[in-house]
Amino acid sequence: FTFLILRFTFVIALMLPAALLLRARWPRSLRESTHIAIAGMLLQGGYLGGVFAAIAAGMPAGIVALVVGLQPILTALAAAPLLKERTSVRQWSGLALGFGGVALVVSQKLSLDGLSIAGIAWVLLGLLSITAGTLYQKRFCPSFDLRTGTVIQFAAGTLLLLPLALLTETMHVQWTGEFVFALAWLVLVTQMDAAQLPVCLAVAKELRDAGIATEVALEGGKLGKQLKYADRAGIRFAVVAGEDELARGAVAVKDLRRGDQFEVSRAELVKSLRVELAQEKVQGA
Repeated sequence: FTFLILRFTFVIALMLPAALLLRARWPRSLRESTHIAIAGMLLQGGYLGGVFAAIAAGMPAGIVALVVGLQPILTALAAAPLLKERTSVRQWSGLALGFGGVALVVSQKLSLDGLSIAGIAWVLLGLLSITAGTLYQKRFCPSFDLRTGTVIQFAAGTLLLLPLALLTETMHVQWTGEFVFALAWLVLVTQMDAAQLPVCLAVAKELRDAGIATEVALEGGKLGKQLKYADRAGIRFAVVAGEDELARGAVAVKDLRRGDQFEVSRAELVKSLRVELAQEKVQGA
């Protein structure tokens, strides 16, 4: 929880000055702010807190990814009665293929070693939080300025996790270079369609397993807004997993600092990003 609180604080410290300097629109009422904050508690605090706590409790990362990969399916099932949204046969097919992709990616790493009641409870909490957060945001605050909304949502996530950190952790931090490197998100995996979320989560897991700090754009939305958020949050790379790229077994990688973009196969993604990051270290030396 301490790690997430520091990461959330880091994002707020970057986004708040940007929102103020650019005169971004803030919510016009307390009610609107409250809705955005509740969605943030669920999407940031509840989901990420549950996932991190499950892994800390010994649950294998493959099992965590598989369970969380059920989120789009649960969301689609709940959207019909709660939001009066219908899911087409094509969308159901996409959801099934997406979950199958996650299962295929993590199948070789699946292990039941380390399973515990605490780990299961935490990962289920994370799954329910991201599902509830997605539905809540669609229902009560589907549209808001991403710059100010990010500040509110990460602040709300911090308020949710802070009591848990105080109760269960010492909150003592050793500021090593490795810790600081992990603290700053280096990559944002974008999401344009909820049906692609399982694949996006699988891509993020591959990067995290390789030691590359990665965030997933859980809220989705227009690609332009996601890229602006990444740029203002100081994130170096954006991975775009669109339908066309995925059909070719590839993803697009956009370097937000240089402004260029290249396509790479899923199998070569980790290697390519490591090369880019190594070059940056050499140039900065």
